[in-house]
Amino acid sequence: MAYKKIWLAFVLIIGLAAAVPGCSQWQQHRHECACKKLLRHPSRLAHSPLYKIINCEPQWTTLAKAIRKAHLKETFSQPGAYYTFFAPTNAAFSQIAPAKLAMLMKSENRQSLRNLLFYHAIPHVVVLDPHRATLREQTANGHKVVLTTADGKIMTVNGVAIISGPIMVDNAAIYTIGKVLTPTPGNR
Repeated sequence: MAYKKIWLAFVLIIGLAAAVPGCSQWQQHRHECACKKLLRHPSRLAHSPLYKIINCEPQWTTLAKAIRKAHLKETFSQPGAYYTFFAPTNAAFSQIAPAKLAMLMKSENRQSLRNLLFYHAIPHVVVLDPHRATLREQTANGHKVVLTTADGKIMTVNGVAIISGPIMVDNAAIYTIGKVLTPTPGNR
């Protein structure tokens, strides 16, 4: 009888060990399915927060990871807060030296990472003026960025071309950019 209990416990442990990687794969599959549904329906996009969209878009996986590492997931998910957000692609992050990016993602450098991410976020809707081709806007970290506009659209941010956008979501207007913006001491 004791032998059967030990054998049953052993089988359960082996079964659980085998199931854990499967659970991870199942969670990944569920996430991918939910993202596909979300990205296919514009009405769902409009009612989803900034972080959820960033986390679902394959071109922004590095950005989503950086937001999680910086503990900004909740900040960029809050309803009522609104951002004009410039989202660097994975290719933009690949322009940063791998060692430097790895260092930035470490928990002891969280404040630097937060500062970098907040430099990509203007904490309000940017209102374009048809009579001005250049705007200076203050970002969420207190630095300023220079936006150039034409035909009622933002064309560049600090000289970096807008690839696409805006994607209008619940708490943001998201613009895709091909370079990570870095604050300089003189642009406060």
